[in-house]
Amino acid sequence: MSEQGHAARLAHDVGKYIARTARNLPPGAPLDEELSAMLARDLYDLDGMRASERFARLAAPLLRDARLDEARALLAEVDGLEPALRARDPAAVARAAAIALTVERLLRALAREAAP
Repeated sequence: MSEQGHAARLAHDVGKYIARTARNLPPGAPLDEELSAMLARDLYDLDGMRASERFARLAAPLLRDARLDEARALLAEVDGLEPALRARDPAAVARAAAIALTVERLLRALAREAAP
């Protein structure tokens, strides 16, 4: 697969899916049990693995890029938020959602730039 293909797959298979619930969270509203479970699945059960693990597998063939380093660090941070996010701590939920949207933005930009 080409660099472009790998970047597009990463943006789709990680970026799109980790942000799907985060995009629909009402700002500042308490997170109900269903939305909390959906956000947790997006971040910690993406195709049977953590988003950070899926990212690592799909990003491995790509050339080094600062956006990949930033996304990797953000996904490590979100892994550390898991207990608080599952407990529906408002600050953890807000931070995890912001991270998901930022990672999606970074990966989409990388994919756009890789396109011919």
